[in-house]
Amino acid sequence: MADPTPFLHSHVCTVAPGTTVVYTAGQIGMDKGYKIPENDEEQVVLALENLRKCLEAAGATTRDIVKVTFYVVAENPIAHPSARLLAAFLNGHRPTSVCVPLPSLSTPGVKFEVEAIAAVRSLVDHKPLSWTFPPALTDVIVVGAGLSGLQAAYDIQKSGLSCVVLEARDRVGGKTYSIPQANGRGIIEAGGAWINDTNQSKVSSLAKRFGLEFVIQTMEGDSIMHEPGRPGQRFPNGQLPENLGLEAITEIASLFARLEELSLTSDITKDNSKHDDITLEEFIQVEGCGATAVANAAILTRALLALEPSEISALYFIMYCKNAGGLERLMSDGVGGGQYMRIRQGAQAIAEGLNSSLIPGSVHLSTPATAIIQRESGLLVEIDSGVRLRCKKVVVSIPTPLYSTIAFDPPLSDHKLQYSSRTKLGELSKIILVYDQPWWRARGLSGVSQSSLGPICATRDSSIDQDQHYSLTCWVSGEPARQWSKLPQEDRLQRVLGQIEDMFGDTIPVPIQILEKEWKKDVWSKGGPCPTTPPGILSVHGHALSMSERDIHFVGTETAEVWTGYMEGALRSGARGAEEVIKSLL
Repeated sequence: MADPTPFLHSHVCTVAPGTTVVYTAGQIGMDKGYKIPENDEEQVVLALENLRKCLEAAGATTRDIVKVTFYVVAENPIAHPSARLLAAFLNGHRPTSVCVPLPSLSTPGVKFEVEAIAAVRSLVDHKPLSWTFPPALTDVIVVGAGLSGLQAAYDIQKSGLSCVVLEARDRVGGKTYSIPQANGRGIIEAGGAWINDTNQSKVSSLAKRFGLEFVIQTMEGDSIMHEPGRPGQRFPNGQLPENLGLEAITEIASLFARLEELSLTSDITKDNSKHDDITLEEFIQVEGCGATAVANAAILTRALLALEPSEISALYFIMYCKNAGGLERLMSDGVGGGQYMRIRQGAQAIAEGLNSSLIPGSVHLSTPATAIIQRESGLLVEIDSGVRLRCKKVVVSIPTPLYSTIAFDPPLSDHKLQYSSRTKLGELSKIILVYDQPWWRARGLSGVSQSSLGPICATRDSSIDQDQHYSLTCWVSGEPARQWSKLPQEDRLQRVLGQIEDMFGDTIPVPIQILEKEWKKDVWSKGGPCPTTPPGILSVHGHALSMSERDIHFVGTETAEVWTGYMEGALRSGARGAEEVIKSLL
């Protein structure tokens, strides 16, 4: 079925046993004196307010609506103000719905009518009219058990405050996801994997604290460049392939040098609108670079952000590089670089270590938060079972595109709403090919490849020699991934294996295990690795990204000012959020 998300409804809804079902009559824009406004928009506002009063009289809220039917007198009901106003009324909640356009309604002059069916569940301290409740059961509730949320919870509990964590998944770790190999030899990293111990102090110190071992990234041997119309071309690792031609190499080197310069000097607090008004692709063209430079930049943005240069603000990309200490450090596999080392036991072991450091029972898995209700007397966090938990502070630790899965009451501020609703997660899949032996090394290859053709945009040697685990990790991302993901699984894997042969040569051994993780299809991730912004958002609304909304605080790797998008950024952001909460409560 077609995705209903753009239309702000759901295809189907079920009601739990023991629920009180509430039916409302059709509500129109008529006040208690039987007056009907002539203006269509005023009619809709009044009708929705009347519906709200009916729900409240039955002890329900808009969050309890399971079906809404609205009737509109308009040639194009989608363009009618009712669509926009109803979406604001539901505030992120998506019940089943029906829109019925009609030539007229029963009451003369009425242009809009709405009715609803709601299901009131057994809620804890559910008092929708007074919103008074006993003192908070816990000081802080953290939403999300990724690295940011777990770090925040650990620091909060360490300060002496009480804290629980609500996690929608059935595991901790968020976008770190380490899977034991089927034959028992090592782990497979389906999520974030690379760190360093030079300028990523939070993640490296935690790894040491939990007794984890580092694996230095193997880079010996040549790399592979895969271009249209030719098989994979070998070239020395860390250089550009000579077959590109001197002009193209000079152009690419000039572009990367310019991005490096800007990433080391740009300041988001200054006027950077000229870089935020254009996409990265447009920036490249303004710099006088051609198609080859755009193609190489696409490989880079697909590998780093799983998006195309045409989808990312130039300023966003520059700031992303800046927060890693420059483009060169971001791309580096050497000491202090973004891909310098991995963790033998898997990156998820850091999350598991933080989880085990919390008071037992602090983390509640398979418990998504569905609403955060903020009143002068405190906060309520509603979970999907309908139970509402009381607290003094909330720390939200989920990616900004997923804010829409939580109903905030009152709604988020305009700047935060504009930012979070416009951020985008990339189309990212990781395919890990496991072999009996690292055959690429015998051919003098490092396992590093890059391709502008797809579906694979890049590969890395992800072996753990101590465990006799030998694998290539393949990134399928960006536009090629969108087309690839539509294929049946067998066809997807055949495309990947076929491209490996095209790049690395014939007679490639058959993998003993293949793991595929499509992050776009992960309901609690919606893509990866880090939310980005299109032009016109970062310079206008970016200041609101990490700002708290009264007693609700926001953390996550995208809010970090150091190593945004990496595990280090996630941990630093969680620590920053915890510090804010602790200062306000102690």
